[in-house]
Amino acid sequence: VTIRNGETTGITASLSEGRRTGTVSFRSSPNRADVYADGVYLGTTPLNNETFEAGRHTARFELAGHDPATVSFTVNPNSRQTVTGNLQAQEGSLRIRANVGGAQVFLNGVHQGTIPSGSGILDLTGLNPGTYELTVVATGFTTHTSTVRINAGSTAEVRVQQSRR
Repeated sequence: VTIRNGETTGITASLSEGRRTGTVSFRSSPNRADVYADGVYLGTTPLNNETFEAGRHTARFELAGHDPATVSFTVNPNSRQTVTGNLQAQEGSLRIRANVGGAQVFLNGVHQGTIPSGSGILDLTGLNPGTYELTVVATGFTTHTSTVRINAGSTAEVRVQQSRR
């Protein structure tokens, strides 16, 4: 624009605020969790240098066999931060129905409890998912041994029939 002495010139300008963003990295314990930010899938942890508009956001971490974790975070302009999701392993349980009260119950050789005389039912909770060797022992009765699979979020059930020796 050239303005000469004694002249008046009008100037029109359109101004807009620049993008206000920050950078976010995502981690999880354990690793390899799927990450969703504000409902949009971003990838699998670890994730580095994702750009977000300034403001409040929510990250959700998901991994099979674990409870999901949700983390709220605030992005400031020109900032860098790491958001971490700590996922808790889901547990399973085992219900043992047995015909001999007082029988001792073992999982992988570790004593877990005693079959009650009245109900004959022993519930074991808080078990990590996986395969276990179940052993039920009672004096004067046959020993029961079997393999049982515990799945996250569910209850496996085993019926134990012991006979007198």
